[in-house]
Formats: sequence, C-alpha cells, structure tokens
Amino acid sequence: MMKVAARSISIALITCPFLFFSPPTEAQNDQNFGLKDPGVLEEVVCAPIIKVLQQFPVEEQYSLQVEDGKVVFMMTDVKAFDALFAEDSTGLAVDIVTKEQFACQGEPNFANSYVHKGTLMKPLYGKELRAKKTQDAKGVVRVELGPLPAAFSDKELELNLLLLQKRSLCHYSLFYRLPYLKWDLLSMGLYRDTLPPPAYVKEATGKKWEVVSTKQLTFVVPFQKDRYDYRPEDIKPLYDSLRLSDYVIRKMDVQAYSSVEGPTDRNIMLQNKRAESMVKALEQLQHHDIQPTVKAMENWVEFFRDVEKTPYASMAKLSKPEIKEKFKDDKVEQDLEPMLAKHRKAIIRLEMDRKTHYEDMNAASLKEAFKAAIKRHDRAEAIALQAAIYSKISNQELPENFIESVEMPMTAEYGSLHANRAAFRFEMHPEELDTALATFERLQMLLPEDAHVSYNLSVLQLMAWLKDDNRVDPNKLSTQITRLSARGIDKTLVKRLLINFHMIETDYLMRKKDYTAKNTSIHFVQDNYRFLDLSHSDRFNLSKYFSNYAQFDLAVRILHEYVQQIGAHEEPLFFYLNLTIINPERTHHKIYRSILLNAINTDRDRFCDMFRSNLNGGITFQLLGDDKLRQTYCENCH
Repeated sequence: MMKVAARSISIALITCPFLFFSPPTEAQNDQNFGLKDPGVLEEVVCAPIIKVLQQFPVEEQYSLQVEDGKVVFMMTDVKAFDALFAEDSTGLAVDIVTKEQFACQGEPNFANSYVHKGTLMKPLYGKELRAKKTQDAKGVVRVELGPLPAAFSDKELELNLLLLQKRSLCHYSLFYRLPYLKWDLLSMGLYRDTLPPPAYVKEATGKKWEVVSTKQLTFVVPFQKDRYDYRPEDIKPLYDSLRLSDYVIRKMDVQAYSSVEGPTDRNIMLQNKRAESMVKALEQLQHHDIQPTVKAMENWVEFFRDVEKTPYASMAKLSKPEIKEKFKDDKVEQDLEPMLAKHRKAIIRLEMDRKTHYEDMNAASLKEAFKAAIKRHDRAEAIALQAAIYSKISNQELPENFIESVEMPMTAEYGSLHANRAAFRFEMHPEELDTALATFERLQMLLPEDAHVSYNLSVLQLMAWLKDDNRVDPNKLSTQITRLSARGIDKTLVKRLLINFHMIETDYLMRKKDYTAKNTSIHFVQDNYRFLDLSHSDRFNLSKYFSNYAQFDLAVRILHEYVQQIGAHEEPLFFYLNLTIINPERTHHKIYRSILLNAINTDRDRFCDMFRSNLNGGITFQLLGDDKLRQTYCENCH
C-alpha cells in the first residue's frame, strides 16, 4: 500500500493518515472495481492529486456522511473541489467499514485487498462528480455518491475515502471526529477595592486593589493500609497549615485512590469510607456542612508508571487481571509494598471564601452598619462590610437584590465601592455584559486616574469583542491595554490581556481569510503564554485555541505534562486524547497507557464511547486496529 498524502482535510471529521491494514495473503478480491496500487509509478500516476492536496490550506476541509440513506461527499470550498476533480480520470470511492470487523475476540477482520478493508462502493470519476455537484447556503459542496447498501442499514459503520487517478489508489483517508470546542479567554478576573486579610481592622485605612476570586487549594493526604477511620485530630495539622480559621470551606472534591492489589470491590469500598471520614472530620472543624464530591478508584495510573522502576517491571505489560493474580504471591506484595504505600491517598480540592469580621451579623444589622460607615465617611469599614454582604449573597445567605438596597453616593470618594458592586454583579451575572460595560465606562469618567477601573473596562471590552461587538475599537483597545503596565497594573495581568487580544484577533482575521496576519497573532500567543502561571482551565483554553486553527502540535504540547498527573481534570484530559489517540507514535509510548487509565478512572463510559463510530459521536472505532488501544479498550470496555 502506498503512502498517503501528507496533508488531509475535513468537515467536522478530520482525515487520519494512519492505516492499520494487514497485507493480503491471496489475490485481490473481485470487489475492487479494477482498482490497483500504482506501486513504483506512484509519483507519475498520482502527481495531479498529490499536487492539489499539498496546495490546500489547512482551513479547507472534506468529509463523508450518511444522510437519508445516501452517502454524501462534502467539501468546504468549491475552488478546491474543482481543482481536485478537474480531470475526468480523477475520482473517488467509498470503503464501508463496520465495527464488528474489530470485535475483541480474535484479530481485526479486513477485506483481502490492497485498496480497501471493508466493502467498496462503485467509484465515481471527474465528469460525473462535477455533474452531481451542488452547493448549500454556506457554500459547502455536496455530491450524492449513491444509496448506502441495505446490508449496512442496521450496522455500526464508518466511511473511508479513496482518491483515485486512472483507477489507481493515490490517497486513502479514514476520518476521526474531533469534537468542536469553542475556546474561551484566559482567566483575567476583575479588580476590587478590598482590605488585607483576615478581615477589617480599625488600623487598616489604605485601600488595596486586588483581583478577587474564590480561594482554591489542592493537597494530598496519604492513607495507611487497611485503615479508614479518620479523627478530627488527624486533620488538625492540615487545618493549621491552611489557616482554615481565616476561611470557610464551600466546596470539597475528593478523589480517593487505593493501591491495586486485592479485590477491586473491597478497594473501592475502603476508599469511599476514607473519603467520607475525612469530610466529616473537616465538617466538625468548620462547624457547618460541606457539599462534597467523592470519587473512589484504584491507582493504576501510578502503578504502571512506578512498577517499571522495580525488579517487577515486566508486570507493566500485563493486563489488570493478570497483575492481580501476581499479587496473590505474598513475596510480590511484600516486595512492592514500599511502592504501593505511596499509591494510597486522596487528592482533595477545596474552594474557600475568606471569613469576615461580620460573619454573624444579620441583614438588618449589616445594612445599618453600612449606612453608618457611609455617613461618617469611613470608607475602609464600608469596604469590609460590602465584602461581607457579597460573601453572604454568594452563599445564598442573603437575597441578591440586597445589593440594590444598600445605597451609596455616586462620587469619586465612593467610586471604588461602585466598582466593587459592578464587578460583583457581573461575576454573578456574566450574561449582563452590556450593563457592566456601561457602568465601568461611567466609572472611568468618575475616576480617570484609577488604572484598576481601566483594567476592568479593558477586560469587559475584550469579552464584548469576543462576542463580535462592533462597538469595540481593536486599535484603541490594544493601546489601552499596553499602557496599563506603565500605570502600575501587574505586568503578568497585562500580558494575559494582550494574549487574549490576539486570540480574539485570530478569529477576526480567520473570518476575513487573512491567513498571514492570522498566523502572526497565533505566533504572539505561542511566544508569550509560557511566561504565565497557567491554571488547568487556562491550559485547556489555549489547547482548544491552537487546535481550532490547526496548530495541533502546540495544542498537544501545552497539555502533555498535565494529563500525566493523577487527578487531572476530566475535560482537558479527554481533549488531549482526542488530539493524540490517532497517532501510533504517541499511543505506543509507555506513558500513554497511564494517560488512558487516567481517563478511564475519570469517566469510563465516556472513554469507551470514544471508540464508537465517527458517524455516531465517537472518534472512530478503527482505532481498535491499533494493538495498544485495542488491549486497553477490550480490557476496560468490552
């Protein structure tokens, strides 16, 4: 089989050049319609097709679909279609492949052919393709290739594409579905005028603008073998080190991991009990209920990573049942216990709000205290009371309309309090972008020298531009953002804003088909994101951004180290798999099995669904032609 072209394109489905063909052992079957492998004449015979494919911008795409029982070929650009099928000798054919060919029992069952591996539909060539060509309202070219054979009406199937020249196979594409995920901006936050922790004190009179957000912490708690009874004093060192006396825990996510030896059911039961005990201990220290999310699982991820560093490295090549069988040997378990001890733990994520001096005040008392602070021009106490009110509203201890019942003069003296109110309202209702923009435009007129108000306005203008708001002047916004550093705003925050500016500009230039300028903006993002301290959501958004503009290597690189971590978040983890799972160079690497198991631990059903038909929500079941992926799938999904 000849090599496929280096560049392929698609609509929703991305063409994949990695084939899992087995060479035929007998003559080609009778259903090839006279097609053949061009062999040594490849460069001569296939030159017209290869030349056109190599000239396609990566933005142009093609795919195959089944619509109303008919097989349809689609291409995003009519000029590309006309160039590809300009000659009557250039054609295409469809190879129908079914999932039952990839059953877990035995080896994949492919057709005995050099040119296809399922059932081949009759080829169509240039003259007929051009005659059948239509365009929809979006300019997408559509060609009906014929009815789907009745024998496949109730089967899980996929359609692979053959591009032909003079009855020779020049390019074979299978497709994988990469779910389209719209990228979002890197987190920016809004400045509020606040006070140093732990709460308001009479001596604190200077203002302290900061980007306020819920405090989030992640930490690891080890477990002892066969023990799950946690007591409050067991958590006390943790309590002290995190200064929980200054914070209230609002949310708690626990991922509890057992080591892999022993029965799975017992391991999961033990981890659930450990997690429940830990939640109760923290609730006793906090004196209120915590809303926990608990997930328990066996720690296969770190087992496969760490066992290769031991004399039992060969166990990494075994299946899970085979490994558990090995642990029935007491010596094996004893020798590996130092390693297994490190695998018994919980990863705990907390979201916490800062406590205030006014935690126990009711609504009426808070309102009167705030009015009194305004009346005596005590701005510091007013800021602290305002923070307490917003905390109570966030935690549904006060109604949201309580904000409006607390009046403030619209003067420069209280401008920062109005900025706090506008920022809080927007955080509660991000859909009210127009209202927030209008408020900060007025505040900028009231406080023209306050760079923090200008920063907040820049953030909101970026969000408006992302929504395609033509009221935003990109040139003016770029200048405004650039000047923030000289006005005292943290340079890292300014860089975030500039990266977000170029991310939006990429989309704007893409729609104009100004690909050269678009690439300049992509390069700016690429060159500058590495200077930031990125959260997992930032990494995820950057990866989506790069993949949206066909920068798949960058999209993979930015997530690669993160997804290897036990407890990696679900969405970036699965997105990484979508980007990499078609590449045998990655799937055959020893670290990849751990990444797959990370995904299985997070959501087994979602992982298994990746191997459904690309016409039915999966990536492609033809991934099961890869022995490594097939082993993991059959072990965990079949």
